[in-house]
Amino acid sequence: MLEERQKERDAVAADYAAIGVEIAKAKLASEPTEVLIEQAAELKERLKDLDELISHLIPKEERPRPKIEDCILRRLYKLKCRNLKMGIYDGKQGFIGIRSKFASRFLDTEYHWDQGPPYGTVHTAIDTGVDLPAHISLCEAPGTVDQTTDRWVEFDKPIADGGRGWYYADTGEASADIVPVGKTNTALFDWLVEQGAVPD
Repeated sequence: MLEERQKERDAVAADYAAIGVEIAKAKLASEPTEVLIEQAAELKERLKDLDELISHLIPKEERPRPKIEDCILRRLYKLKCRNLKMGIYDGKQGFIGIRSKFASRFLDTEYHWDQGPPYGTVHTAIDTGVDLPAHISLCEAPGTVDQTTDRWVEFDKPIADGGRGWYYADTGEASADIVPVGKTNTALFDWLVEQGAVPD
């Protein structure tokens, strides 16, 4: 059963690569690509399904699945999971990596299999031996900034409850004009890109 599924995966992967070539040719010739793109999306989903099935068919003793306590903080792992190609173990049972969705790429976290369904979506984690440099924060977003001024902001508690609401972290000044947005951890994102962690 395992060998059959692995052969099927190889065949689907070859078809997926061939469709990619056809899409490139069609674009160069200014021909329609919609049908090819739909076919590629279907093949990609099939590859994900097969990867998940194969990971369950491999005998437990042969799977590269370290226990939570054996995962190394700030270590980069090659993953088999729902959305990430690689991820850094965050010490909180999660792996932070780059997710691709609707042509956007952003940092996201998937969790160790020991958490169980539906949250434990990481099926395999292979140690790369590479650690995140100490000067890079290990988080999806290091904090919140004001969209207009790009200054760091923090939240006290609602003004209606006697708090200050949102205020500037550097001065402590509260303002109703603050528009809080999460600040992307660009240093972590860029480092992951350098490591080849961008999903296909």
